Amino acid sequence: MTIMISKKEKLKASLLILMVMPLVGGGLDIYAPSLLNIRHYFATTDSQIQLSITAYLVGYAVGTLVIGMIADYLSYHSITVYCSLIFTISCFLSILSPSVTFFIVQRLIQGLAAAGPSITAKGYLGKLFSGHELLKKSANVGLSWSLGLVFAPVIGGYLAHYFGWKSSFLVLGIYSLIITILACSLNYQNPKKPLSMLAQHLAKDLKKILTNRIMIGASLSGAMIYAIIAVFNSLGPFILQGHLSLSPKDYGHVGLVIGLCWLLGSTLNKYLVKRFKATHIYKTVLIIYFLITVITLLCYHHLTFNIINTMIPVACIYFIGGILLTYGIFFSLTSFPGLEGLVTAIRAFLTIAITALLSLICAYVPSINAFYLIAIYTGMSFFALICSYIFFD
Repeated sequence: MTIMISKKEKLKASLLILMVMPLVGGGLDIYAPSLLNIRHYFATTDSQIQLSITAYLVGYAVGTLVIGMIADYLSYHSITVYCSLIFTISCFLSILSPSVTFFIVQRLIQGLAAAGPSITAKGYLGKLFSGHELLKKSANVGLSWSLGLVFAPVIGGYLAHYFGWKSSFLVLGIYSLIITILACSLNYQNPKKPLSMLAQHLAKDLKKILTNRIMIGASLSGAMIYAIIAVFNSLGPFILQGHLSLSPKDYGHVGLVIGLCWLLGSTLNKYLVKRFKATHIYKTVLIIYFLITVITLLCYHHLTFNIINTMIPVACIYFIGGILLTYGIFFSLTSFPGLEGLVTAIRAFLTIAITALLSLICAYVPSINAFYLIAIYTGMSFFALICSYIFFD
């Protein structure tokens, strides 16, 4: 259901949506170059530090489910303001972490809090736009998300190199504070369902959503796209910095390059959606994704690992991720008008829960070279491809 509002409010809501999108991914990408420094600071293990990524994703998954189930019954405005503020405070507390356990707990809180504006941003998207305009705006959302992916690692790399790992959380907290201020200035209020109807309608709505084949397909295959970055953030720093001896600044430059590849994919997608059917784009690009990973694994049997043959396939995979990311949002939102908050919650919960599981697996995967990284991507691409043919016409 599309809502009519003034152009000024629509512009502010659009700006808020575009600012929120990089926040969730930026919460991982900006401190990825600092993972080894954080490990040394707390004198702990690779697996312990990798758990901070898992904690963030688990918090985001749980927060997405809980907030999403009640978002359509509450004020998007209030959810955005309070969750952004909590995220800001938790970022500043991370700087003061006395132990790795406290640090991991703060990452969990940040994930929980990031879910709020992420849910409401997609809710605003579904309520303010519809039809082909929604598809184009979804592509813009993907582009915004990609900009965060491009700049967050290089910013984090330079911050870690010149000011230490704590500066990344200072910048992240300030960015979240700006989102809080922008959300406070937005006067638009979403139509709210009566809270008395929550228990009555929730079970029925959940059944309708969870038995929808498009929703299931969008969630399962979408998780394999979203997890591309989380998997690299879990293994990449230890491969590139630990075994190929890159500095945090150099790692940031690598992040910039692959982030630009994701951005190029998102930019290309804006043109693809104008010319081809969404499901045809999705399936075709997934086939290419799978073939790239298989060919790379075969080539690795005859290569000595270095920065070039490690990052070229990753860059190609990021390019593909940029094309595919927003289709899960589009497929799910167009299936259930009026239930944008709950639909976003369930899809995002399934997506992030699977991503968190993959990041947990990565914490115990050898990070000595790129073979295991690409092997994981091969399994992910195959699963996504199978899902696209089972669940999409």
